[in-house]
Amino acid sequence: MTITGPDTTLHYAANGNFVNGVYAPAVDGFNLADVSSAAELDALPAGVKGLVYLGMTDGVTDAFKAVVDACKGNPNLYGFYLADEPNGDPTIAANLKAESDYIHANLPGAKTYMTEQNLSSNTSPTFYYTPANTGIDLFGLDPYPVQTNVPNNLDYNIIPLAVTAAENAGIPLSSIVPVYQAFGGGGYTTYILPTADQAQQILATWASVVPNPAFDYAYSWGTQLNDTALSNDPTLAAVFAAHNASSSATTTTTTTTTPNTPTTPTTPVAAPTVTITSVGATTTQASQTITGTVDLADAGSTVNVLDGTTKIGSATVAADGTWSAGVTLANLGSNVLTATDTNSGGTGVSNAVTFSLTTPAPAPAPTPTPTPSSATAPTVTIADTSLDVTGRGGTVDLGISVTAPDSASDVTVTIKGLPRYESITDGLGDRFHGSSITLTKAQVDSGLTLTSFYRGTGHPVATLSITASDTVGGVASSSASQSIVVTDPPPATSPATTNKLALLNQYIASGFSSDAQTAAMHFDAAARFGGNESFLARPQH
Repeated sequence: MTITGPDTTLHYAANGNFVNGVYAPAVDGFNLADVSSAAELDALPAGVKGLVYLGMTDGVTDAFKAVVDACKGNPNLYGFYLADEPNGDPTIAANLKAESDYIHANLPGAKTYMTEQNLSSNTSPTFYYTPANTGIDLFGLDPYPVQTNVPNNLDYNIIPLAVTAAENAGIPLSSIVPVYQAFGGGGYTTYILPTADQAQQILATWASVVPNPAFDYAYSWGTQLNDTALSNDPTLAAVFAAHNASSSATTTTTTTTTPNTPTTPTTPVAAPTVTITSVGATTTQASQTITGTVDLADAGSTVNVLDGTTKIGSATVAADGTWSAGVTLANLGSNVLTATDTNSGGTGVSNAVTFSLTTPAPAPAPTPTPTPSSATAPTVTIADTSLDVTGRGGTVDLGISVTAPDSASDVTVTIKGLPRYESITDGLGDRFHGSSITLTKAQVDSGLTLTSFYRGTGHPVATLSITASDTVGGVASSSASQSIVVTDPPPATSPATTNKLALLNQYIASGFSSDAQTAAMHFDAAARFGGNESFLARPQH
């Protein structure tokens, strides 16, 4: 099978990667694993790296640091999967930037990744998160072309449209990760499982717009909502196995020996040519940003900014010869700034610019910001703050209700902390998943049901935080955050033990309480030989 697809040596497929403790996707050439802990990193076979899924968007919390710090120094670590399709939100962006900065500072070389959510339509996509507002290295785009929301249920052109929109938003092509559709059906009612031919065309379309990504991503290896995916479709898996084998092939390096040539006299190195492009001014702000240029031959060198003879800032020259340094003016009155750069040919000195620092005028008294009245804030009520739910399709009523004053006009409820193996369905027929989801009051009032698709043998515990918000007259108000602890699945109980306790209670109530030996004898016989259902059904008190 000949496959045309993006050329990369790392291939990732999400969900259900470990089967009985063994990394399963390796059979089809996937060598970047979906892991969630340092222990799973340690379990990876040789030649396989791990992308650690976090799904935390609350910033550098203790929980975040515990997972990240445990991965320090692990040779199998590739990077961290920070978030999966979060809503566009400046608070989340700031939290993601704090998380990405923490990883870059404490685990040098580790990559940070997130999958974008298209906030508009398939044919006019919009993306909110960029390297500028998150500090994240790599961004996954997932325009799935085989679905019911496009003409004739098939539109490969939404792939280049997504790439163009991402670049226009500020995501460089080198930071884009293609996410291939490799699932369909089941609970995903709008997504159709691609055929083998359609999967090959998906790969070829991506190759035409993102030819050399850092890694590529097939969604999904494991099933999530009773759908079909790579792990249970050998025909589709064969397409990706062929792609992974062809794009992971080892390249051969050829060393060529050149004959000796006469030595050419070395041209003397000139001192750097330095220029300040900022324009001097009279200002009340001591903090200033000074910009300039250096000849391209000295890219990567260090420029020092001087006020007279005192160094007040420095910057590294970029590849295009530009530099930018933050400085603080030290003197009221005249500050004459120059910039210098040094190489083996000497020190270059820039033109001088003058900033005159004056005392700022007294600031006007701030206008008080109206404080939202507590009476305008909506209220969240939780029926039960500790819930149990059974995996593999089990459900439980979340018991969330929200009340709001008559003046409320735009009440929303945000639920954070939902793990990937759980989803929430409202009474209107809509299903939601993701680490942070926002619902209308009507959706909450229709009744919310949590469904678990957990397939493991443990008892994972997730804490959901629920907050209601409203805006009245331009003033935002929010309720106090409420929490629900969800255990999934619950510990098994013994019906037999419960039945015996009920039976003993009935025997004592029926008149044996004064004769403990007789009560015990009758209870033991009934419990051993059965036939006690009618006795249990009659009140004995």
